Amino acid sequence: MYRSLLRRARPAASSPSQVRGISRLATARKEWGNKLVVSEEVEHALESGSKGTIALETAIVTHGMPYPANLDTALSLEKIIRETSSNNVVPATIALLQGRVHIGLTRGEMERLADPEVSKKSIKVSRRDLAFGVSNRLDGGTTVAGTMLLSHQVGIETFVTGGIGGVHRGAQSSMDISADLQELSKTPMGVVCAGAKSILDLGLTLEVLVSFNVNVSTIGESNDFPAFYTRVSGFKSPYFVRTPEEAARLLHTSLHVLPPSLRAAQLFATPIPAEYEAQGAKIQKAVEQAVRESVEQGVDKKGKEVTPWLLKRVGELTQGKALESNIALIENNARVGAKLAQELLRLKSSGIAGSSSSTFVAPVIPSLKRTETIKPPKRTDVESLPRPKVLVFGSAAIDVTAQARPSTGSILHTTVPGAVQFTPGGVGRNIAECASRLSDPNEVLLISAIGTRPQSHSEAPPTADTFGTILESEMGISGMRTDGLIRRLDASANTAVCNLILSHDGGLIAGIADMDIAESITVEEVTEAIERYQPEIVGFDANIREEVLSALLVTCQRKGIQTMFDPTSLPKMERMISALRTNLPAPPSESRLLSHFSPNLLEVKELYGKLQQLGLFETEEWFAYIAELRLSANWRNGIERLSNIKEHDLGWLVNAGVAQMMVSLLPWVENLWVKCGQDGLIHLGIVDAAREASRGQAGVRRVEHDSPNDFKDFAIGQMEKPVLRLSHFPPIKLDRMVSSTGAGDSLVGGLIAGLGRSLPIDQVARQGMDAARASLLSDQAVGDVKRLE
Repeated sequence: MYRSLLRRARPAASSPSQVRGISRLATARKEWGNKLVVSEEVEHALESGSKGTIALETAIVTHGMPYPANLDTALSLEKIIRETSSNNVVPATIALLQGRVHIGLTRGEMERLADPEVSKKSIKVSRRDLAFGVSNRLDGGTTVAGTMLLSHQVGIETFVTGGIGGVHRGAQSSMDISADLQELSKTPMGVVCAGAKSILDLGLTLEVLVSFNVNVSTIGESNDFPAFYTRVSGFKSPYFVRTPEEAARLLHTSLHVLPPSLRAAQLFATPIPAEYEAQGAKIQKAVEQAVRESVEQGVDKKGKEVTPWLLKRVGELTQGKALESNIALIENNARVGAKLAQELLRLKSSGIAGSSSSTFVAPVIPSLKRTETIKPPKRTDVESLPRPKVLVFGSAAIDVTAQARPSTGSILHTTVPGAVQFTPGGVGRNIAECASRLSDPNEVLLISAIGTRPQSHSEAPPTADTFGTILESEMGISGMRTDGLIRRLDASANTAVCNLILSHDGGLIAGIADMDIAESITVEEVTEAIERYQPEIVGFDANIREEVLSALLVTCQRKGIQTMFDPTSLPKMERMISALRTNLPAPPSESRLLSHFSPNLLEVKELYGKLQQLGLFETEEWFAYIAELRLSANWRNGIERLSNIKEHDLGWLVNAGVAQMMVSLLPWVENLWVKCGQDGLIHLGIVDAAREASRGQAGVRRVEHDSPNDFKDFAIGQMEKPVLRLSHFPPIKLDRMVSSTGAGDSLVGGLIAGLGRSLPIDQVARQGMDAARASLLSDQAVGDVKRLE
């Protein structure tokens, strides 16, 4: 009877950090396909709402500054944003690289873009240039307009630049007006700048902004509009705000309080630091001379070539002083922007009105109550089920999504027509469903908690509450076992629910997550299930508490049972750290505390950083383990060669130290399965020596596979016992993508299913990738994956 309620028009979102199906980022991914690349760090910040984000342009790298000042400045801006916000705001530098839009750049990508040989061939990317740049697979630095457009599409609400473009002098005859002004009129977001570039007609620029309904506010003690190199231009902004925090309140009102039809860009003009004022006056004289020369030489008629020419000429006339001031003002803007974005994050976290561009859901603080536990009544069909080979511990939830109908006005403080949909979710449940579809369904068992109805009398058998009943029904229809669901008698322990309210265009207005019950699983319940079923492998997400997680790992290690941990989110991943601290590394010949770990790149870096802070890479046990691996120069050379394969951009393996970080985790983790998004899947682990003997000595080997997705892996094998192998499985090639919501969970479910059947590593990877592929092609978290024989 509940099947009709479970129409999956939208992917399941099991927690505040998993509302991908309804975020701007998810929409952008669908629209752009493989032409959009978003860094793990930026993606996590946007989807979890745990950190703010700031967009940064790259036209300043490709066209605005000479090398190496362009690279140094770009890296400095990212560092300033992180430090000023105490790492609560993530910088998202945006560029076009080989025809693909990148939101968030690695250092290697930044270095490449800043290289004079690359930048001289790069284009400036505004809205009009995107089609040409993408179709011709070009590199490009995004302008103010281009950066605003692209960052807004993925849900970034704040942007820091040096100065905006505007109305050029003599525009009454040349009609030379920057596209930045039109984009400001179209794209609602906060832009922090030092005013407009002083080579422009500032008076006319302000007039156009006002006529385009773009609000301009100076950040300071007056409404004097700055002139880039100088603090005062002689023109006035309509308003002023005294601090970045006041600016954030204005931006929050504009983006999250006003009705959608009234949301607009807020331009915040920040004067250059006072110590550069005297120098700025001299630079302005050089600006006037450069403008005169541009007219005399006819450069002023050359459109988008005018600004780079003028900036270069000003730099020549000032002997580098203009560049020094330029760097100072944009770094100052980055500090102001970081404070603004941090305060905006706080205001959104307070729950004041939602936004169609926000994916934030107010966080839920777990309340760990003492609960009675009762298992479902014994049934003969349950008792006759076979012993499960795969146990999964984690969250199971129902997502309730309410969306207003098109043409609906404000939905605040009223009831409006729309559609309400129920979808099953939860990281643990998604993993278990995928593993169940790829195995004998009776051999996969999910252990999770659900709520119960109040009973009319004490002798009545407990029944699941409404959402628990729907969850049980849907799992049964999907062919999953339900005898692992634990019913809580405590009336305050409800089945986990995430309730999302969407605007007519799919933007998140508000959300409430009741997920307390996901953390109610006890040490006794975990150890009892493992002892009872003796599974081949135990998978678990990070929704279980630290002490439960530690007990699970220790029990499985003692009994020789494989484990697979999916970190779920950065904050929850830290629950693993206490287990690692209390369990010193074992020799390579012995089993590790954790058999399999499936993080993304950001989570690898975060875990490495935490263990490094704790000094766990300085212990004798850690050094002894690494020494016993006997990694030779051939191993290091193999990593270098793998990172340089032209078919796949894996430079970050070396440049960002990712390979070193992964090896450093091996004393605790036997196999790492690193989800690299657009870069595919990386496996590093200790594998069977006999099975791998055919690979030969250490070095790069290509291994062909008969797969419908035609993927190949490149493997490096250190042929000393035990065998350490690193393999890269390239990304899935799709002509279309429906949703990325459940791809990560499905990947893990596929890996667990393969490991439970004792498949070779290559086949395990293939199964995981195929499961992820099925999810990407489906509007459900778990796609239609056929069993792989």
